[in-house]
Amino acid sequence: NQLPRRPPYQKQPGELRLLWLARIARNKGLLFLLNCLQKLPGQSVTLDVYGPVADANYWHQCQRLMVTLPASCRVTY
Repeated sequence: NQLPRRPPYQKQPGELRLLWLARIARNKGLLFLLNCLQKLPGQSVTLDVYGPVADANYWHQCQRLMVTLPASCRVTY
């Protein structure tokens, strides 16, 4: 069985799409990435976060930072 082929993704100018695939834990650096996203005002950024929450306190820190991101940054979990 072969999976159906998807058409290649067409990158849009000025748009950045990121995927985070890791446990939500301090040593994985999600908070660092979110801090970096704060420095990209005016850029359209989409970040999809996947992974189990291994450190609830760290995840709450990440969530608090997510709500302060510029409107042009969209983060989903």
